[in-house]
Amino acid sequence: MEDELIIFNGSDKISDKSALDRVREIGCYRDITASTVECRDFLERMSEECYSYNRGQVDGTKFLNIFHGEVGERFPEPGKIILIDHDLYDGSDPRSNWFFGGYVGNSMGLGYIQLSTARLQNKNHERDLIRHELGHMFGAAPEGRSNTYELLGSHCSNDLCVMQQKDTVPSAINYANKRARKKAPIFCGQCEDDITNYKKF
Repeated sequence: MEDELIIFNGSDKISDKSALDRVREIGCYRDITASTVECRDFLERMSEECYSYNRGQVDGTKFLNIFHGEVGERFPEPGKIILIDHDLYDGSDPRSNWFFGGYVGNSMGLGYIQLSTARLQNKNHERDLIRHELGHMFGAAPEGRSNTYELLGSHCSNDLCVMQQKDTVPSAINYANKRARKKAPIFCGQCEDDITNYKKF
């Protein structure tokens, strides 16, 4: 069964081509198609609706809830990648300072990847951030698998796998640059198997 992804790009920093290239990488493991939607004005309006002037950030949780109501319920099955340039925080967690974004699953389809470019530093970082969340969408490093650990969700401990989790901007950048220098494969063998064998339904 073919997987379908829709990219909703409201970013001036990540091109449609770059996002589509990351999806095509997953195509090495799965039968997948992707399309893009021109929707900058729509996503900017939503960002303004969810913007906290006290914090100078967008409440990513509120944003995603509104997006689900306006878009997700009409297109429940395809995976959705939402790219915006505003900095995000989790309005449901009083401890939240910021987050790059993340993957949120749902029972009817492949779920949502929401990503902010506000703290991206270079192309290596950009590529690996999208790859990491696509890995989550397709079941990489599930809880209970060997060589995983818990840090903001289940992540892979295998050396140089993109599914490792870094919890600071400098450590994420350093890791992405290290992977690029060493020309590391995107995913380790275990995560490749997870993605290949993932079944949503």
